[in-house]
Amino acid sequence: MLHVSDLEHLDRHKDFFEALEDEKRLEFSSSSFWDKRFELFPETIVFVDEVEKQLERLDSRVFEKAWAILRDIETHRRMLEDFYISGEGETVNANPKLRKLREFKLEGKKEFFEKHIKNLTSGYRIHFLERENKIYICYIGKHLPTKNF
Repeated sequence: MLHVSDLEHLDRHKDFFEALEDEKRLEFSSSSFWDKRFELFPETIVFVDEVEKQLERLDSRVFEKAWAILRDIETHRRMLEDFYISGEGETVNANPKLRKLREFKLEGKKEFFEKHIKNLTSGYRIHFLERENKIYICYIGKHLPTKNF
């Protein structure tokens, strides 16, 4: 974990702080995010088309947290495994209606996106699928329905 408790630490973590400053200069908002997604996420993170509409409905705090998580992964400051991630439980996997809510189009074909990041506020989730060194984001929003929720 990075920390700064004396001036020597500032020099040691100079690259980290310069990267943060570069990101501040990107000047984007939730409304301009979609148009800049390829510039902001050129290597690892890929957003499926359904995410565009989801972003319009997101609270700004949730958007900012999702952005921070995904940028940390894209820029390799943190790994996917550094976040609280889980798959769906047996009740979702066994229930066709609940399972269908987690199916999204990827390259023209419906795929089941069961894994999700739980680090967002107020129970929001980021559903994703890992494939060929890419992380496909299909859903950023409120917790999807389950048998008990």
